[in-house]
Amino acid sequence: MTITRPTAQVTSPTAVIGGLATVGPLVYTPRPTSPPAPTANPVPTSRPTAIPTLNLPAVNSPSAINEPLSGFSTLRFALAADATPQSAFPAGTEEIFAIWDYDGMQNGDRIRRIWFRDEQIWLTREENWNWGKYGSSGSVLDNSVYDHEGNGLKPAKYHLQLYVNDNLQQEATFIVLSP
Repeated sequence: MTITRPTAQVTSPTAVIGGLATVGPLVYTPRPTSPPAPTANPVPTSRPTAIPTLNLPAVNSPSAINEPLSGFSTLRFALAADATPQSAFPAGTEEIFAIWDYDGMQNGDRIRRIWFRDEQIWLTREENWNWGKYGSSGSVLDNSVYDHEGNGLKPAKYHLQLYVNDNLQQEATFIVLSP
């Protein structure tokens, strides 16, 4: 587009175009344009190389995403299966429930629970998943640690790790306070 100015000077507000101040009206005259010259489609000069194969986990693999598609989730601790979860319990507490949700469990999955007390292995339990009792999804509400014969659970830091088929699924910590 070409900008031309009339030969007669007319007083008008100042216009700024491209950083230059001008006085008077501007007249825009379109410049004739010709269609763009056709361009040839680029032709590759060499064959494309093969896309490298990446060693990625399968989409349904638990390691493919942050949360497993099957297994355990939402490990928490409470004074009873239907109580509010908490992470600190008073001295003298006799029983603490470990509650967790599960999904996609199969009959025969190998389950391991490793309990730590003050960072030392305290209890280990391992068994096959009881599909007849629990099914493939739901919540485990009947797992606990207890001491009903003494002064309750020892004041300490407790930690639980949950495994399915030797894969760590969840872990969490709670404390039993000193008197």
